[in-house]
Amino acid sequence: MTPARPLALRPGFRFATLVPVALAAAACGTKMARSPSDGAGHDGASDAEAPVDGSVGGNGDAIGEDGATRTCSGPPGLYAPGSCERLAAGVERFAPRHALWSDGADKERHLWLPAGARVDTSDPDAWVFPVGTRVWKTFVRDGLRIETRELHKVGTGVGPDAWVMRVFAWNATQDAVHEVHDGVENALGTSHDVPPVAACVRCHDGAARDVLLGVSAIQLAHDGAGITLRRLLDEERLTHPIDPEAARIPGPPVVRDALGYLHANCGSCHGGELPQASLDLWVDVGLTSPEQTAAYRTAVGVPSLWTAPGADRRVEPARPEASVLLVRMRRRGDGAAMPPLATEIVDTDGVALVSAWIATLVP
Repeated sequence: MTPARPLALRPGFRFATLVPVALAAAACGTKMARSPSDGAGHDGASDAEAPVDGSVGGNGDAIGEDGATRTCSGPPGLYAPGSCERLAAGVERFAPRHALWSDGADKERHLWLPAGARVDTSDPDAWVFPVGTRVWKTFVRDGLRIETRELHKVGTGVGPDAWVMRVFAWNATQDAVHEVHDGVENALGTSHDVPPVAACVRCHDGAARDVLLGVSAIQLAHDGAGITLRRLLDEERLTHPIDPEAARIPGPPVVRDALGYLHANCGSCHGGELPQASLDLWVDVGLTSPEQTAAYRTAVGVPSLWTAPGADRRVEPARPEASVLLVRMRRRGDGAAMPPLATEIVDTDGVALVSAWIATLVP
């Protein structure tokens, strides 16, 4: 794998300045705006206009040590007013088929699409979301909600230019959040680091794609709970139908799951039109065999610019220990680590999964 490129502002990059604010210092060279209002009934400071559906469990009250109940103030727009359990009207849960490794944190994911709006799926591999779309991802460690990240589309087009990215940290009593701009290390006494908001674009800069990574044909082509590809089709929320079977990664389970893991954990940087795409680990919709994937074409048996003793090919068939991809997956804390950010712990299960796939390849 090649190292992640340093970020620079692209020509035409615009900040969402719907509310005048100071911008966070950008550790990676990019700034994001704060506290927007999208003009569609979802304000960055208050969501009192959002109706309550009351359909998701719990009564929405936090319980204090004295047994008394009190209201809970969660991330704007996500929960019904006064609750941190009941979702706001139209907000629904979803889960990607192939999860992103986050040092073992559990995650709660939620999506809100504007009523009547449809996702542009004219390119099944690069969905374009309607203005107003909001996605939240909450990280849970040791039974505590640590942080919630929000991506909110406020402009037309694709990429970070059209989105506002915000980060909210939870308090110890789990009944309120506050917006974080510069990050928090070891939040709530756990090993989880809340990132600076400016770092969000490092993973969500999709170039020709829109910024959402877990809401896609490949990721929603499953039969689990919440929002799925089949459900979006049935509710006519997509402009162009996508066959769920065509969106499933081909191959036997060990191959499918390894390619899905690489798609979710590496494909956002190593995929499509991005500079790192000489190694392309993004999986396209409609493939009928594993050998058609870009991972096979650009990784299996391909010499690597970065080498290590005994490893000089990106993927060495039948030899996991000689594959540069795995050497770098096992590294942390230096410039050769992959992924290069947002993780401090090696994903041993992921390493084992990719190793098992490489072991099946014929030299």
